[in-house]
Amino acid sequence: MIRVLLRPALCALLSLPPLASAETYSCIAYPYPPLVQADSPPLRGLVVEVVEKVFLQMGHVLKVEMLPPGRAASTMKAGEADCIFTVRSDEEHEKSLDFARQSIVPQVFYFFARRDAIATFNGDLASVRDFRIGTAHDFYYGPRFESIRSSLAIDEAPTMEQSLKKLAAGRVDLVPGNADTVASLLASPALRKYATRIVMLPTPIESAPTYIAFSKSRNLAKLRDEFDVVLKTFLASHEYNLLLAKYGMIRLPQPALIANEASECRRCAE
Repeated sequence: MIRVLLRPALCALLSLPPLASAETYSCIAYPYPPLVQADSPPLRGLVVEVVEKVFLQMGHVLKVEMLPPGRAASTMKAGEADCIFTVRSDEEHEKSLDFARQSIVPQVFYFFARRDAIATFNGDLASVRDFRIGTAHDFYYGPRFESIRSSLAIDEAPTMEQSLKKLAAGRVDLVPGNADTVASLLASPALRKYATRIVMLPTPIESAPTYIAFSKSRNLAKLRDEFDVVLKTFLASHEYNLLLAKYGMIRLPQPALIANEASECRRCAE
């Protein structure tokens, strides 16, 4: 009788993941609502929640610290953290980082203008060379924009919030930005009064993927590979769709943007 009673308990114990496999990892992020936001503790945002849930499914604990973009990049380059998000994939970053092959969510970039202005955009970036364009320090606006940045009349501000304030005041003509991020910022208490003065121009600049990357100096390529497998399953789940809805990021797919993302995203694994 004792043997019969112990058997279910023993089976339950054997089904648990080994405690030795559980690790705590440190990750760096920079403020980029609604992907990463810190209106109040704890740190939240779509990508924060996705990465936390994937690590949890892998049996690990994740600690996320938010730093300014420049400091976040230098921290990872020095090997002082295990991972970083969101970050672009390029030759410079690949020297110190192992990128996930699976994008978490695409960012769709648009130009924003004052409602009463004459600024337009027809899809050709050469058409905006005569406009003053407000950007934020250390922020990335997709490969198309970055490839022509040096030929544009750039007015750089320390933050995206300040760029949008400049736009509302007429000090710049256009501000590029991820549609979800700008919408989130304009809905915040600090910028809400400017929201009615700013409109999104209808033609997108492009769509670019959002990645997590792992420190090469900490030899985390195996963790990266495991993360890719679990992330791919999570992105196909109903739970991911609920997170998209939670952060107001449910949009009908746009075929042109999807095709552009496929051509630009050389790292995505299907």
